[in-house]
Amino acid sequence: MAKNILFIHTTFLSGGAEKVTLDISNYVKEQGYKTHIIANSFMGIEHLDLITHKIPENYGDIKSLKTAEYIIEIINKYSIDIFIIPVEILPFLDLIKKQTTAKIVFIQHSVPFWEYKFEIYYKEKRSHKNLWKRAGWYLFNCPKLFVLKTKLKALIYKYKTVYDLCDSYITLCNGYRDLLIEKLELNINEKKIKVIHNSQAPIQIDKSNLNKKKQLLFVGRLSYEDKRVDRLIDIWNKLYKKYPDWELIIVGDGPEKSEITNKITRNHIERIRLEGYRTNVEQYYKDASILCLTSNFEGWPLCLIEAQTYGVVPIAFDCVAGINEIISPSWSNGILIKPFSIKSYVSALEKVMSDSNLLEQMRINVINKKNIYSPDLIKEKWIELFNSLNN
Repeated sequence: MAKNILFIHTTFLSGGAEKVTLDISNYVKEQGYKTHIIANSFMGIEHLDLITHKIPENYGDIKSLKTAEYIIEIINKYSIDIFIIPVEILPFLDLIKKQTTAKIVFIQHSVPFWEYKFEIYYKEKRSHKNLWKRAGWYLFNCPKLFVLKTKLKALIYKYKTVYDLCDSYITLCNGYRDLLIEKLELNINEKKIKVIHNSQAPIQIDKSNLNKKKQLLFVGRLSYEDKRVDRLIDIWNKLYKKYPDWELIIVGDGPEKSEITNKITRNHIERIRLEGYRTNVEQYYKDASILCLTSNFEGWPLCLIEAQTYGVVPIAFDCVAGINEIISPSWSNGILIKPFSIKSYVSALEKVMSDSNLLEQMRINVINKKNIYSPDLIKEKWIELFNSLNN
């Protein structure tokens, strides 16, 4: 008898979380699992072996009560064994738990309590618009967010509620597991929280992956609250005149695109290519020497793992446990920079851009690290989890 798993997304297929969903689906297919997807919208799924359920437009987003009732209907109609929630915390999860028999798995695709960090940086950006908003930021928002921490306390309560309702809680690295145990005041030997990395399929390394161009590369969404690509523009502005044979390639799109374009034009910065969104970024990884990440926070950034797989040396601020685990030890598998020092970032890039032997040795190191993210290893963990839940 076929077993059924159900994932929920806002838009499918649109980003890293959806890629992980596809990976999990493929891992457990041979175990007899059929994959169902609930989402507000779908795109580019024609060739995929999935059963899709589009949320009716008048039901609202995935957090509405009507959507919760729709989820219950789908779970019961299709005898869903495991309901998997990536990223979003659903407010009516208790209702779903009461009215279905499906096991519930929550996947923490980002750093725990990322919502708190996002709100801080969102309100900080809005305060830039004028003097009154900036005064309001320092007088009202800052005390609430940093001193009283009322928002964080409410978020911790919400996380604890989800944790209590789900049957398994997945984090991306041990550091995130430890953070949850601390903040939710759980037993240190808690078994419900499991660590499962995102995987990266190995590629055949040939000379084309080692004969790199003098390129810095960014791959990702152009957004302020998390990615902060504006920092990378400032960093490049301090480097490009000193290194005339290097260039910066930015692959991605998002709400900050116009801001970034204006910043480049306003400061007359040269040798930056804005490539926009690309479904296939393989050639960019094959060409580039260094991948640059300048984020405020991340979860388990796939771009770092993809870069290592293609022999691209990653550099990033050491701002979350996920980044630290992927890149450590610094100056071996990549470069970790003290958050959020532009000066240190520039200095590190100058060192590696000026020393081809150092860059070559690090390139060999990162390629050798690829086996840690082997799909075969990750696959076994998901199969073990699903089988234990069904038993």
